[in-house]
Parts: sequence; structure tokens; C-alpha cells
Amino acid sequence: GIFGINYSDNDYRLKNIMQLLEDNLDIIILTEDESSQDEVMNILSKTDKFTKSNKVLHISYRSVAIENAINIMNHDDTLLILGKGNEKFLSMAFGKERYNGDKYYAIKYLNKRKEFENETI
Repeated sequence: GIFGINYSDNDYRLKNIMQLLEDNLDIIILTEDESSQDEVMNILSKTDKFTKSNKVLHISYRSVAIENAINIMNHDDTLLILGKGNEKFLSMAFGKERYNGDKYYAIKYLNKRKEFENETI
């Protein structure tokens, strides 16, 4: 599953989020929700102290996290993308940044994977 960590998440909340994710997911990809790039990297590294396993990946850019999740999942897997939904922006350090939405990127990379699989068969 893909989960966006917010810069306002405190240690208690992060600990609970990480426990919930680890208990229920095989692979966890943590990514940006809304914050500056430096904040994202600090938050993602902060989650390490609450992680007991090696099934957590940090991919700071949200669209890249979605692409990677789609590329590593098996055909019978379920992918959870939690956070932005279909919003057309990310609130970043210097204002709103245009973002096509999680649904857009999920469809884009699913179609790209299907094309690749059809070409290799």
C-alpha cells in the first residue's frame, strides 16, 4: 500500500500508523502527502524508529511511488493508495503545486504496465 505521511503527524500518531500498516500490508510505500521536499525526507526517515520490518520503502515523490507500486505488485494483489485521491494540487512549502491526482497516475501506470506485458508475451 502507498501512504502519504503528513508533516503535522506527531510521534504517537506515526507509531500507530506504522503499526497498523505493518500488521495489514505486505509492502508499505511511504511518500509525500503535502509538505516541502526537505520535510518529506525528514518525516520519512522519522518513521524508521517505528518500523520493525524491512517491508517499508521510502519514495518521496507521490507519482513515482504509485508507479513503483504498480510495477512490483502481482496480478492478484490489492493496491491501497491512501491520501490525495483525485485532488488536483499538493500544498507545498511555497504554495499549491499542480498534481493530476492519484487516480490519474494509477490509471496511467496500470495502462503502461499492461502495454509492456502485452509486448513481452
